[in-house]
Amino acid sequence: MKQNILILLLLFSFSLSKAQQKEYLQKLNDCINERVNLKIKKMYGIDSFDYYKLINKVEAVVFNNPNKEGYMEYVKKIESGNFSKNKLIEEGLDEMNRTGFFVSTHIVDILNNCPYIALNANQLGETPMSKRQKVIEQSYSNSNAKNTLIDYFNLTSIKDFEHIEFRSPILIMILANYLKLNPR
Repeated sequence: MKQNILILLLLFSFSLSKAQQKEYLQKLNDCINERVNLKIKKMYGIDSFDYYKLINKVEAVVFNNPNKEGYMEYVKKIESGNFSKNKLIEEGLDEMNRTGFFVSTHIVDILNNCPYIALNANQLGETPMSKRQKVIEQSYSNSNAKNTLIDYFNLTSIKDFEHIEFRSPILIMILANYLKLNPR
């Protein structure tokens, strides 16, 4: 009997966390559309800008395999501080620039504003999303972008890596750190 109750509680907890993640992703997408896509449309007159389509395109240029291991290669290079000019990263940045997307212009919305808005204040306990958001918030008092990237990356599970919404902030932090080490 106790075992059945425990199983039911675990299933309820799992379904609740899946529902929370789905709600979070929907709110995040809505915010990105509102704050990034519409801003680029207004600034550059681009009729159909889609941030996540761009990120998928940049990923295809920068990574042979956009999984956690593929990302880890770049995170390690940034961590070591030995990240010289990289043709693939440069091509990814060029792709972004051609569409009117500049990392520095939208980094606050992508890393902080939209994830903060998407978090549900009524969530039960800490979630992976809220833990990652705390890392971003703490980065404002500790401006070590390299540590923020590493902490955020480590809090992102392999399962979360299946979602472009969770890879996107890591890609943006990789590009921002790369630009610090290799100014254009």
